[in-house]
Amino acid sequence: MNAMKAAGHGDIGPKILNDAADRFQRRWHYGLDRIGAHAKDMANGVSQCRDAYLDADQALAEALNRSRGALSQPVPSPGDAAAERVQ
Repeated sequence: MNAMKAAGHGDIGPKILNDAADRFQRRWHYGLDRIGAHAKDMANGVSQCRDAYLDADQALAEALNRSRGALSQPVPSPGDAAAERVQ
């Protein structure tokens, strides 16, 4: 494709061949541009998924650490709670 581009429109043969090569080159270029755009969109989507996963993982780790701290504190017995309400 680069050779055709460098050679120019009229340098590869008869007019019908030149025209066909020109149309092919334009379609090829358009297709490559579309593939490139979709690849960039997909890479951005994967990056966003990664970021969301990391955020969720961090939030879960923080929640588990908070719950671990809450569970490590002594739990009052039901009798103790009733005595506290009376006072």
